[in-house]
Amino acid sequence: MKSTLEKIAGRFREDPPWALLLASAFLAMLSMPLARMAIALSLVATLASKPTRRRLALTQPTLGWLVYLALAATVTSIAAATNTDPLLVPSKGLSKLPKLFWYVAIPLTAANVTSPARFRRLLGALVLGGLLFAIYTIAFGTAFAWLQVYFPPARAPDATPAAARWLHSAASAAGLDSAIDRWLSDDVWLPFGSRRPPCFLYALTFNATLHAAQRLMVALVCATVFLFADHPGAGADSSRGRRLLRLAVPVAIAAALVLTCKRGPLAAGVVSVGILVAVLSKPLKALAAILAICALAMAIPQSRARIARIPAEIEVKAGGRTMMWTRIAPALHREHPWGIGFRALTARKMRSIERHVEPNRTHLHCTPLQAFVDFGWPGLAAWALWMSLAFKCAIATARGRLGAAQLDPALRLAPAAALFALFLVSLIEYNLADAAVVILYGHVLGLSSPRFIAGDATSRS
Repeated sequence: MKSTLEKIAGRFREDPPWALLLASAFLAMLSMPLARMAIALSLVATLASKPTRRRLALTQPTLGWLVYLALAATVTSIAAATNTDPLLVPSKGLSKLPKLFWYVAIPLTAANVTSPARFRRLLGALVLGGLLFAIYTIAFGTAFAWLQVYFPPARAPDATPAAARWLHSAASAAGLDSAIDRWLSDDVWLPFGSRRPPCFLYALTFNATLHAAQRLMVALVCATVFLFADHPGAGADSSRGRRLLRLAVPVAIAAALVLTCKRGPLAAGVVSVGILVAVLSKPLKALAAILAICALAMAIPQSRARIARIPAEIEVKAGGRTMMWTRIAPALHREHPWGIGFRALTARKMRSIERHVEPNRTHLHCTPLQAFVDFGWPGLAAWALWMSLAFKCAIATARGRLGAAQLDPALRLAPAAALFALFLVSLIEYNLADAAVVILYGHVLGLSSPRFIAGDATSRS
C-alpha cells in the first residue's frame, strides 16, 4: 500500500497536469464534481508550466468544440436580449453555458497523452473507475431495492427530516448520484409514490440515472478492448489467469449496465461491443457476446416489459420522442428560425404546442434536433462539423495513422468505439450537455487525437 501511494505521489511530482488528468478520468465514472475539480487543476497546472503549455494544440475535435461553443454563446446572448416569448427562458442558457466549458478536457487529454503508455493508462483509469461504479451500482442498488420492498416508508416523501435533507445535499455535492443519494432524497419514492414496490426486481431496475448508464456503457467498451490487447510484461504462465481476470471486468460492468434498465445506453453498448469483438476476434464470438448481454437483459421481467413498450412509445399520440421530433421541433423552428438559445426550452412551451406531450420535459431527447432548435440551421451544421471531425480523428487513430501505429491494435479502437456508443445515444437522448457525460466525451475525443500521434519528439511515458 505504501509503495502504491509513493508511486502515485511520484507521478504528481513528475508531471502534475498528467497526474491530475489521469485522476479526472478515474473520477469521471464516480463523481462529476471531483472530476471537474481534477480537470480544473490540470488546466491550471498546464498553463502554469511553459513545457506543458506548449503541448496544447488546436486538434480537430477541439476546433469543433470551439465552433459550437462560440455559436452557442452568440445565439444565446442575442436570444436573451431579444426574446419576447414568455414561455422561453434564454437567460437561463447564459448560466448553463459553463457546462460546455468542461469540454476543455479534449485539448487537455490530447496534450497530456504523449505516449502509447499514457494512452493505455488513461483507458485503464476509465475502466477502473467504471468497475468501481459497477460494483457500487450493483451493491447499493440491491440494498436500496431491498429496503424499498421490505422496509417501505412510514411517512410521505415530503416529510423527510432536516438531517436527511442536509445529508442529501452533501451527497449530491460529492457527486454520489446513485442509491445513497436517492435514499436521502425527497423524491426517493418517486417511481412508486409512497407505496411499497410490487417486487424486488421492479425496485432494482428503477434505481439508476441515464448518465450512470452512459458511464457504464463507455466503461464496458473500454474494458472490452483490454480483452484483446497484449499486456506488457505478462509471462506465459500468468496469461490465462490474467485473461480470466480481464474477462470478469466487462462482465461485471455489463451486469450493472443491464440493471440500470436504460434501453438506449444498453443497446448502444451492445452494438459497439459486438462490432469490437467482430473486428478483433471472430463474428461468432461477437454474436455470442451480444446474445449473452441480451439474454441477461431479457431475464429481468421489468427489462422485458420496457422493451415490449417500444412499439407503443414510438406512436405520435403517445406524446414521447416521436411527437417531439415530428411536431414540436418543426413548430419551434418555424417560430424561432434563428434559434431559441441554449437550454431555453421549457415544459410549458412544449405543452403549448402539443398538450399531450410527456410532462416535465425541457429538451427534445435528440442532440442534433436540440442543436437545430437551439441555434437554427447553423447549430445543426456546427454539431455535424464537430462530430465529423471527431470521427475522422478517431477512425484515423483506429487505422494506426502516424504515431497511432505504436499503439496496440486493440487499444487504438477504443476512442472510435466509445465515441460511436455516445453518438448512438445522442440520437435518442440529449447528452451533449449532460454534465457527467461531458467529461466522458472530453476524454474520448481527446484520445482521438493524442499528442504523440502528431509526432511529438518530447513524448515520454
